[in-house]
Amino acid sequence: MLFPLIHSLRRYLAGRGVCFFVLMLFLSKAVLATVFAFFSISSSEQSLAFTPFFWIKIVFIKPLLETYFLQKLPLDFFSRHHTSTTAIMISATLFAFMHYDGMADVIVVFPCGILLAIAYLDSPNRRRGFLFTFTIHALHNAAVMALTLLGRVW
Repeated sequence: MLFPLIHSLRRYLAGRGVCFFVLMLFLSKAVLATVFAFFSISSSEQSLAFTPFFWIKIVFIKPLLETYFLQKLPLDFFSRHHTSTTAIMISATLFAFMHYDGMADVIVVFPCGILLAIAYLDSPNRRRGFLFTFTIHALHNAAVMALTLLGRVW
């Protein structure tokens, strides 16, 4: 059931821009986070220190490394040996479990991994796909950081 859904999602997302992918990441996380909040399922709260190095790490370093090791390498390897949908599932699973802070986080991050894998695989070439996926991930993290900081200020 999940494989046809991913195939349909890939067709729907074809040719969309960075902003659309960032919006899809927010929506997928928001829906799942709302469901978990409704049922009182939550991950541990983290105290975030908003230092300049923390921003650089979250907005540039982590997305760069995660895009390379959790999207590019697995997707390039598995798409050569399996269907692209299988490669997407493997990459999304790796991405979700690398963000493990409780099972709720894995479930919330898994759809984001699917979207990022689709963004990478459906780009015209792999170099552009890497930059496109990294940009989506970095913008998403920057927006989440900014919203978190605004939430603390208000």
